[in-house]
Amino acid sequence: MTHEIRIGSRDSELAVTQANIIIQSMLRARPELTIRLIRMKTTGDLSPEAALEGVQAKRLFTDALEDALRSGEIDLCVHSLKDMAECLPDNLPILAFSQREDPRDALIVKRGCDFTDFSALSESGAVGCSSARRRAQLAVLAPTLSTAPIRGNVPTRIKKLDHGDYGSIVLAAAGLKRLGLADRISRFFSLSEMIPAAGQGVLAVQGRDDWTYPFLDAVDDPTCRREAMAERAVITALGCGCSSPAAAFARSFGTEMEIWAMYAPGSVCGDGSPSGRAVGGGSADGAAGVGSHGDVADDGGSSGRAVGGGSADGADDGGSSGRAVGDGADDGSPSGRAVGDGADGIGGRNPTDGRGRALPGAADMPIRSRITGACDDWESLAEELAARLKEMAKEYDM
Repeated sequence: MTHEIRIGSRDSELAVTQANIIIQSMLRARPELTIRLIRMKTTGDLSPEAALEGVQAKRLFTDALEDALRSGEIDLCVHSLKDMAECLPDNLPILAFSQREDPRDALIVKRGCDFTDFSALSESGAVGCSSARRRAQLAVLAPTLSTAPIRGNVPTRIKKLDHGDYGSIVLAAAGLKRLGLADRISRFFSLSEMIPAAGQGVLAVQGRDDWTYPFLDAVDDPTCRREAMAERAVITALGCGCSSPAAAFARSFGTEMEIWAMYAPGSVCGDGSPSGRAVGGGSADGAAGVGSHGDVADDGGSSGRAVGGGSADGADDGGSSGRAVGDGADDGSPSGRAVGDGADGIGGRNPTDGRGRALPGAADMPIRSRITGACDDWESLAEELAARLKEMAKEYDM
């Protein structure tokens, strides 16, 4: 390919910023390339009333770009991987996976306010949050919080927050950092408190299967590719993406990989609030982490402990290396292949309202588990982990 390379992007500030990250990576490796960025509005951008849950919802933010790829209007397009449906058109594969930015979710409070604890936060108003995955995990971390749907790109959501429409909002840390808005982050959710969406923090470059793109070698990160594919494989094996919130996060440690996943079948309420399901039994101020047993476009330190006894410092580093998010050794290497290792379950106690009273539906909580094994065996690891979660759902009659 020697002609001008046309790269498609959504027209939001974050999407354009992310596309330029990919373009700069390409030009550093191949300065002779001629690249043009083409901005497009997707159905999701043009339909603010559209529901933001499920596979079809994800396609609202990729449809125009994929149509342009098919027609030859563009040669490549850049997406936030977490916003892509798990099942892609056969002729439009993901060709490159970028290095992962911070995978964590982040809490933002109104400008001029400080985050102290979740009990105080609940008095400031609803948490702007349209992700069922986030709502389900917030329900245990801070059961007294109420949530409300929020739409718009990142700057728009922050403006709504500062205007007083919400008491706080939850967004992906990666997008905030890429936009230079890290100073607005009041608190990071550790990976033990809120498992990210599959692919969160990763940029995906999509193209056509009948073209060759040798210049993308400089963009593709093999380790991140394998981890992201494992995460997406878990979600696919669970059959999620429609109404059930699910999450998966993988980390490699040398030749070993550890995958954490959360599955909450049927926990989404029509009004956008959680039904009481949660990832364990944390306290109202979040100090207990994820219990004693262990999304769609987003366009402070943690006090929770790491899942299964891992280091909270390791869970918070936001990178692709560091300490394990579970029962791995302190040096960051998981200890052999295992499913769960005692960290499986739905939490040690039901969430309460902060006064010891059980919340409605509190016994009906999401489940989570983990698996470790050889990196090269990521496909079977993902399938085994998903099967384990499904079996646990049956065991708990969920």
